[in-house]
Amino acid sequence: MKWRCALIQRWLPAYLGGDLPSFWRGRLGSHLQGCAACREELAGLQEVVSMVQTAATPDQGPDFWQTFHRELHLKLAQSAPAPEPLRFFKLPYFLVGAPALAVLVLWAFTHLGQAPQKPLLTAMVAPEQVVYAGLEDGAWQADEYPSWDVDAVMADLTHQERQAVLQNVRY
Repeated sequence: MKWRCALIQRWLPAYLGGDLPSFWRGRLGSHLQGCAACREELAGLQEVVSMVQTAATPDQGPDFWQTFHRELHLKLAQSAPAPEPLRFFKLPYFLVGAPALAVLVLWAFTHLGQAPQKPLLTAMVAPEQVVYAGLEDGAWQADEYPSWDVDAVMADLTHQERQAVLQNVRY
């Protein structure tokens, strides 16, 4: 059987019933004119349809339908699975994992979020050359107070000390 015939034969029942759109009806009709195997299949389908239509169906009566509905209901009830017993502590899985996820996020935020602290002033090239003056050692005048102005501090340093500070502080 050709693949085209297999596709056409799938549409033959709809072709017999007149349920196909006109485009497909025309395509099936043109194929049936040239293909003997598909015409035989269509003839066999027409024969089956005519036999079903001519067969007499006996009138069952109301008692038959009442017992039919009752039996159908019993079979459906028997085939349905029994409901599961209720459990009191049946939690959805995402509620069990939510506290663990919260702890993980909190830990990551507190431990991983902190960048390593780099000291502002690391050891200079020649630490013995650095002199720190305090208010009580007499190096300051009475109207003079320590200044945290970077330019003023840098002006008092030698070129070598200034390069060491800039390299270590990355100012």
